[in-house]
Amino acid sequence: MKKFLSAMLLLLLLFNASTTYAARDISITLNGENIQTDVEPYIKDDRTLVPIRFISEALGYDVDWDEVARKVTVKNDSKKIELTIGEKNAVINDAVVENDVAPEITGDRTFVPVRFIAENFGVKVDWDPENYVVILEREVLDDYAQSMTELAEEFQRELALLRQYYFQDFSKYSANELFEKFEIAKSNINGIINRVESMGTDAKYEKSYEFLKEAMNIGRDMLAKYNDALLSANQDAAKQVIDLQTRLAIKISEFKSALDAESKGLQYVENQDIKSFNDADKKDGLLQDQTIQSLLDQLQ
Repeated sequence: MKKFLSAMLLLLLLFNASTTYAARDISITLNGENIQTDVEPYIKDDRTLVPIRFISEALGYDVDWDEVARKVTVKNDSKKIELTIGEKNAVINDAVVENDVAPEITGDRTFVPVRFIAENFGVKVDWDPENYVVILEREVLDDYAQSMTELAEEFQRELALLRQYYFQDFSKYSANELFEKFEIAKSNINGIINRVESMGTDAKYEKSYEFLKEAMNIGRDMLAKYNDALLSANQDAAKQVIDLQTRLAIKISEFKSALDAESKGLQYVENQDIKSFNDADKKDGLLQDQTIQSLLDQLQ
């Protein structure tokens, strides 16, 4: 009898020592579609923790890992969340916010609380206790907004490839090979620009479409400067390429912010940092900005 009681007591102690549960498989759905994770999520302190790869691949946010600080940074164009392993306090856009459960490393993998991250990015989260399902619902863009998003992403990919040819991989190719790659990229980019311009304006997305067209025009100007800047070693053209790349990054950010607001039926409000940047640009030009000038000094 004593052995039985001792065994029962040991089981109770073991059960109460940990609040992590993985006896049942946990499923995750996003807008009704089942999402697979490469390692199983689990529940701790009544919160579901998921591998960080799920956050980047399924939800589409940028994820950075700082090995030294043991910190995870999750961000999109308007919000940044920083979580440190073992700490419940998180930082959201420089403001400290308390979380229910800390991120942790399990089996050499980083796990983060899915509800905390998803809800702070505007995703609705629900829990089906009977079937052990985390239910995520994110607003779905209509066809027009989705088309703009896809064209913007395709546009950025082509320009990133062009930058790679001219910067990281410049020494790998001859001048003729670079010119051939440039012509292919130029054709692809001009095709995207033509598709954007042929869309026409939708009243609901007037501001975001305006920003997207402006981004396309900047891209067109960049194409005209690339060969002069790098193949002909024209320093003035090189400065203009850097200027245009900065302008493009700002304009794409404006497009995404405006699209997010207008898709929700809200009016776009210009970010204060972008407003200051644009005001300075109108007054003095981007190349007067100290950060840009410092970068130029390094290239000279």
